[in-house]
Amino acid sequence: MKRICIILTVVLLFGLTVQACKFESHYTRMAKVTKVQKELITVKDKTGNIWQFRGQGFKKRNKVKLVFDNNNTDKIEDDRIINAIRVD
Repeated sequence: MKRICIILTVVLLFGLTVQACKFESHYTRMAKVTKVQKELITVKDKTGNIWQFRGQGFKKRNKVKLVFDNNNTDKIEDDRIINAIRVD
């Protein structure tokens, strides 16, 4: 019985750790569309960073909410946009 409790505790802790890592690797940031070239959308976030992604239905000056994956690093340069949502 004690062995089963230990195994269940280890499995539970492992699952919580994996889930916590998943949540910490994504973040959002607001930005404004500055340029649209066919499907290549260029945006500028509130901190002045310029980002690009492929998408449709965006127009210059649209406000967008960007969802990023930080690739589990502290460097913003390698972050990847995984979703862009128009908010206006």
